[in-house]
Amino acid sequence: MNPDLEKLIEMAAKGDAVTDRQREIIRNKAVSLGEDPDEAELILDLTVKGNKKKEVGKTGGDYVMEDDVEDKFMDDMSQRLLNQIHSDKRIKEESVQTKALYRKTEGKILCGVCAGIADKYNIYALVVRLIFFFTYAISLWVYIVMAITLPKDN
Repeated sequence: MNPDLEKLIEMAAKGDAVTDRQREIIRNKAVSLGEDPDEAELILDLTVKGNKKKEVGKTGGDYVMEDDVEDKFMDDMSQRLLNQIHSDKRIKEESVQTKALYRKTEGKILCGVCAGIADKYNIYALVVRLIFFFTYAISLWVYIVMAITLPKDN
């Protein structure tokens, strides 16, 4: 996570309660930094909860929660949610990086080169076809070479 965002979370978590304005600022900062705003808010909640437990432990001697079972359940659920968020991000990044370029047999018009390029980069095939059409002097040769060299998908 971004250090600037972590500082904002720590500053907001120092008070007794986090205001809606503070949450909005943290979510907006997370979006502007390319982070997941839901993850930032979840980390904020966990940090606030952790700070409250530390304060109760300092002032009360032995740390005893009234709803210890409920808190343990919520901590487990929060940790599972964080793990799921990180897992989803990792899977998304891996799927983008490992997708190979090929000629697509489904949705092709000529040889499937444009459809394959569109599938690899998750854009509409029409956009790729228009780019090839408007740059036909160069792209005609590129298309022919790619149609010969690229393998078909299965």
